[in-house]
Amino acid sequence: MKKKILVIGNYNDAIYHGLAGVDKRLASILSDYELICTDDTSKLLTLEKDHISGIISYLD
Repeated sequence: MKKKILVIGNYNDAIYHGLAGVDKRLASILSDYELICTDDTSKLLTLEKDHISGIISYLD
C-alpha cells in the first residue's frame, strides 16, 4: 500500500501558476506515493481519517 500525499493548489483561480499540469509532473516524480490533488482545503480536516502521510501546498 502506497503512502498518501495531499497536494493542495489552485486549479482555476491561481494568480500565477495553477496546479493543472503540475499535478501530473508531481505524480511522475513521486510515483512511489499516492497523490491526492485537490483545491479543496477542507481536506486538511480529514488528514488522519484519510491516512495522509504528507502535504504539499501549491497555493498562492
